[in-house]
Amino acid sequence: MRVVTSAPWVSEKTPTDRTTDELEITEYVQSPGFGQVAEARFMYFHRHLKVIIGDAHPGNFIKAEGVLIPIDLMIHEKR
Repeated sequence: MRVVTSAPWVSEKTPTDRTTDELEITEYVQSPGFGQVAEARFMYFHRHLKVIIGDAHPGNFIKAEGVLIPIDLMIHEKR
């Protein structure tokens, strides 16, 4: 796992769109093992890593060349 603090491959010249929906985001974060937190919308938890991803709503994702890219997510370690 890594946190991206900049995305040099995405520039004003890169064609991007914001047509991401909740289902696509859920599939994206579930692929590495995160599960949706039932009582908190747009929040996901990884049981083994004990990491919480929050603020994972469609406004915080873009697509560049068909690839989903998260931006401005809140990532926390659960203690």
